[in-house]
Amino acid sequence: MQLKKNEIKIIQLLLASDNYISSYEIANSTGISRRRVRDEMKIVKDILASLHLNLLSKTSKGYYIEGKSSQNLTELQNIINNTEREDSSLIPSLPDERSSYILGD
Repeated sequence: MQLKKNEIKIIQLLLASDNYISSYEIANSTGISRRRVRDEMKIVKDILASLHLNLLSKTSKGYYIEGKSSQNLTELQNIINNTEREDSSLIPSLPDERSSYILGD
């Protein structure tokens, strides 16, 4: 399973929260627009459901992941770590002579 950056940001924020978190708070914390947060939450809910974690939603309170103490969190964290590792490996490295030039050596 490959996650998008916005999905990772939202999931990490939800995992860190001990209480319900609103779409407004998610948008402010992640830099994602509120409209985009609402769209992403549908995908996040499906991702969590595939790992047997429930995303609870209350209109007045926001979102919360139920069952955070389960072993499925380890699998979710592994997916996030693998996605982040793959993203960083796609960044092209500069040739040595060019990086020396940029650094002023």
